[in-house]
Amino acid sequence: MIRIGAVVAAGAAVLGLSACDEAVENATERLVESQTTDDVDFDFEDGKIRVGDSEVTFGDQLPSDFPSDVPLPEGGELVGGGSGTDGNSAAWTVLYSGLDASDIASYRDAVVGAGFEIQNSDTEANGEVSGFSATGHGYELVAGANPEGFALTVTQTS
Repeated sequence: MIRIGAVVAAGAAVLGLSACDEAVENATERLVESQTTDDVDFDFEDGKIRVGDSEVTFGDQLPSDFPSDVPLPEGGELVGGGSGTDGNSAAWTVLYSGLDASDIASYRDAVVGAGFEIQNSDTEANGEVSGFSATGHGYELVAGANPEGFALTVTQTS
């Protein structure tokens, strides 16, 4: 079983280093591998950490297996994400800065335009959409925004 806490803690500690060389990557991989039976790969140059079937990305990197038929929001800056599997299901999360509740309505329209069906939608007192969930193409999407940023979680449903 993956000890994801160890992965995140080790990754966060090493990400604080601005100039990671191969020796640091290898030492970190060995540390995390001692806590799990899964293969571990830290690749700071490419902005990815992999443990077994799970992946954490940072910077402008999407998880490598992010579904291509799920639209992404326009604008803002991708700051990271993650992916993982649990048996026959998979899930992905992506995080953006520079997008807030005022942008969520446009993203919701793009999701509908891509063939997803809105299941729930939350609005602020001022009428702005702050979050929604949608289904389609074998996925459930949950999107939300606040003044700090935007998060999208995609879960495989079939």
